[in-house]
Amino acid sequence: PWIGEATFTVTATDGNHERIGVVRDVTERRGRERRLEQYEQLVETVWDGVYALDEDDRFVIVNEAFCDLVGYDREEIIGAKATLINSKQINEAANELEAEVLRGDSDVGVLEFELEPADGHTVPVETLLGPFEYGDERVGRCGVTRDVSERKERERELERRVCQQRVVADLGQDALDTENLDELFTEATEMIAEALDHDYCKVLDLDCDTDELLLRQGVGWDDGTVGSATVSAVEAESQAAYTLESRDPVIVGDLTTEARFSGPALLTNHDVKSGISVVIGSNDDPWGILGTHDTTVNEFSEHDVEFIQTVATILATAIERRQYESRLVRNNEELAAHNSLNEVVREITEAVIDQSTREEIEATACEHLAESESYKFAWIAEVDSHTMALDPHVEAGIDGYLDEVSISVNPDEPSGQGPSGKAIRTLEIQTTPNAMTDPDFEPWREHAKTYGYRSSAAIPITYEGTLYGLLGVYAERPTAFEGQEKKVIDQLGEIIGHAIAAAERKQALMSDELVELDFHMDGIIDELGVSMPANERIT
Repeated sequence: PWIGEATFTVTATDGNHERIGVVRDVTERRGRERRLEQYEQLVETVWDGVYALDEDDRFVIVNEAFCDLVGYDREEIIGAKATLINSKQINEAANELEAEVLRGDSDVGVLEFELEPADGHTVPVETLLGPFEYGDERVGRCGVTRDVSERKERERELERRVCQQRVVADLGQDALDTENLDELFTEATEMIAEALDHDYCKVLDLDCDTDELLLRQGVGWDDGTVGSATVSAVEAESQAAYTLESRDPVIVGDLTTEARFSGPALLTNHDVKSGISVVIGSNDDPWGILGTHDTTVNEFSEHDVEFIQTVATILATAIERRQYESRLVRNNEELAAHNSLNEVVREITEAVIDQSTREEIEATACEHLAESESYKFAWIAEVDSHTMALDPHVEAGIDGYLDEVSISVNPDEPSGQGPSGKAIRTLEIQTTPNAMTDPDFEPWREHAKTYGYRSSAAIPITYEGTLYGLLGVYAERPTAFEGQEKKVIDQLGEIIGHAIAAAERKQALMSDELVELDFHMDGIIDELGVSMPANERIT
């Protein structure tokens, strides 16, 4: 079977009508028309944009999906140049890909670029393109354009998650290796800010005594902010305080519309709009807050929140491990100090028995303390009753320390408020756990830095109520003279005092000289206001 098409011509001659017809076979043409209709229907029903350009890069065919994608009507597009929706550079790149297909270098050209729709915003698209033949053997370009915004977003999200996992892995390893928590905090804030593309990140250290959070480490903040800025741990406008109270991660999409809190000055002064904050440590015993912030309004995924929470857990584990190691080191130091101190006490006790003079006893005690691994140096001094200052007798482990420092027992002077002055006035041992932070140790803080000690003890040397002097002992360890160590070293004052008293008593008994002291006190009965018979004995 075939399809024919006839054309007739009718003529009239002498009243007779003649019909002349031409019949041609149009089967092939009708087939092409049907296929064209099917192609047009197919092109119009696909979801991707389809287009064709002539050799002058003008649109000759577009489907409805393409019109929707670029935001122009079909009438506006047909006949317009390709640069209506993309740049000249993009069009040139498309022509180069078309030429590669024509040469047979590739089967189809693939081009990704930013489409420029009518509304002005850009859309990431992918175009599959190739040559397009139309009348008179002319060649243009046709292609299928697809909006790849969702795919790009998925790719970015995947890259973001991979980056976050890499951060977690690296921080986890560094948390095991580093001994410096501040270095770990700094690294964590830098990596979080980079992974989330945020402007700021911070680690806040909670001080329960002051109900404040110190900006311990961070990235992006103004100069001088890290290490000095504080945030309230209890006030209502603080995001950190709300995080501590809620005990859950706190997500802020837009701080300007946030109803739960207004945000502290630290955030508002840095134009913060969004962020995430989580507790570092357990909810029952929090160490601080980990927060990340940005100056733009953001939406955060569950993965972002889990990422910050995971980093906070790594930091909490590192803090706990460091605290445990510090306690272990401190316990070992205290045990070593106890053993060393007991040995020193035994040696001093044995040595002073054999000494015959006060000078030898004091020198022996200081030398044994200074030679101990637990202490840096020691000295013994006596109080000058006229100047109320310390008169140095002996030093060991150091030379001239008492000549450089000013120590008084006068409570009205700043130099009399320290441990030495208090020890003399109370006749009780006085200790300084940390010379860098103790407010009463301010006059001697620079000396502590110079001589490298962190703690000290001032021990009165007494026997049966008599004060013979003051023993000063210094250690590199903070809190060296606490607990059992304090009790043991306190005994040194009594041991040395007993030895000095014994030596002086022995010296007095063995002396060939006799000193008789005769003194008179006129009017003492009247001064005391005591009534008594004359010539009575007073005991």
